[in-house]
Parts: sequence; C-alpha cells; structure tokens
Amino acid sequence: MISWKTLLAGFLIGLIAGGGWGAWYAKEHGHFWDKPGGREVRLLKEFTRELDLTDAQRASVSAILQSQRGRIKAIRSEIRPRMEEIREQAGGEIRALLGPDQQERFDVLQMRMKEERRKREENR
Repeated sequence: MISWKTLLAGFLIGLIAGGGWGAWYAKEHGHFWDKPGGREVRLLKEFTRELDLTDAQRASVSAILQSQRGRIKAIRSEIRPRMEEIREQAGGEIRALLGPDQQERFDVLQMRMKEERRKREENR
C-alpha cells in the first residue's frame, strides 16, 4: 500500500512540474498573458469582431480593459507573498523527502524556477 507521504510527494512534484511546464509553454509560445497589453489587445479584437463595436465603443472598451489590468496587477502584488510562502513550504516538504544528491539538484531546480518567475513578473 502506498503511504500518504509518497502520495503527497507525488502530488507536490506533479504540481511543481506542471507549473514549470506551463511557464515554459507560455514562454516558448509567446502566451498573450505575459505580454504587456497582450490580453487587452486580444479581447478588444474579439469583442470588436463578435459585437461589431463602433469606434466610440471600441475606445471605451479599450479604456476599461486597460484599467482592469492595473487593478489585476495590484491584486497580484497583494497575494504574491502568500503564494511564495506556500511555494517555499511545499518545497521544504519535498526537499525533506529527498536524498542528499537529490536535494542539491532540487535546490538548483528551485533557484532556476524562482528566477524564471522573477523574469515573468518583470515583463508584466
């Protein structure tokens, strides 16, 4: 029978790996969420096409979307420390399950992932 620690470790490793893969995919494929104004541009194009917006409506919708971006950025800033705390706790729990050689490689992996997150945040 599989112990709860093994299941937890598998879950957390999968969670971290999935997050890493998602970050890589977004970086490699130029995901619009990571481009300044990218989401707003895409939504504005879609709204204009689907709703036949007038020029005045288009300008108003664009202003709303840009305003929304600032509010979302503020919320991310508020929750970022809490998310980092959870990441650090999970990383500590995973590290405790690993052997010495694995811990060294895990530490390098963690540093690389942290640097990638920092770079993404700079681009927002």
